[in-house]
Amino acid sequence: MLWRKTWWESRIMLWTSLVTVGCLTIWVISHTSTDPSWAGRLQRGFGSWNEETRQALPALNSFQGQVWVFWFKLTLKILLPYLAMCYATLIPGCASPWTGKRLDGGREFTLSLPVSRRRILLTQAVMGCGELWLVAVVSSALLPIISSWKGEWYSLEDALIFASLSALGALVFYSLTLLMTVFLDNGLMALFFCVGVYVTTLFPFRFIESSPRWNIHRLIAGEDYFLHGQIPWLLSGVCLLVSALLLLGAVRVFERRDF
Repeated sequence: MLWRKTWWESRIMLWTSLVTVGCLTIWVISHTSTDPSWAGRLQRGFGSWNEETRQALPALNSFQGQVWVFWFKLTLKILLPYLAMCYATLIPGCASPWTGKRLDGGREFTLSLPVSRRRILLTQAVMGCGELWLVAVVSSALLPIISSWKGEWYSLEDALIFASLSALGALVFYSLTLLMTVFLDNGLMALFFCVGVYVTTLFPFRFIESSPRWNIHRLIAGEDYFLHGQIPWLLSGVCLLVSALLLLGAVRVFERRDF
């Protein structure tokens, strides 16, 4: 009952996200090509890059490198955390980010179900994280198809790994927004706050150059996998731990709220 209700409440946002991000994927990749201007742009920025990025110049100069820069390092790095933050504001019992109502009929019904608040929130979190991963994977799975239409090639395995890493990094922003939504009892304020946190983590903004190893955007963009062919297990574990701690905090606050 609870899983079905959670799905019915979130399905419209999921379908909207899939269609929007899928169309964006088609638009971005259809405008991607290995023309001389791209190679010249890389050469002009070569002197200002760090050594790690300089060594990746041959890979960046390829079609696969350009797809990685424009889709995973630029588009998905910005879009997926924002979607994660929007998903996290739809918490039963908290003020709606769209209407501002604290308790509408649907939220009152959810809180009246014979299940614990912990289960309600964890069900919402698992559904939201699963839908977020689905949006990242489905949109990225279009890359090999669109590339073949352009006469190019892109690995489906690489696309799925990059998408999964992006979703994993975005979980931190999902959990943070979940905690702030429960704490503030206002989805819109929580969204503004977490967007501000996200923008802060972007500085200094690196369009092509690799981010520091401690930066969460290194995981979201899949930089270690692109630059070195390695899955960043340590950074992934740290992000999972931070997400779990933030989720635990949200659960504890949600259990003690007086709705």
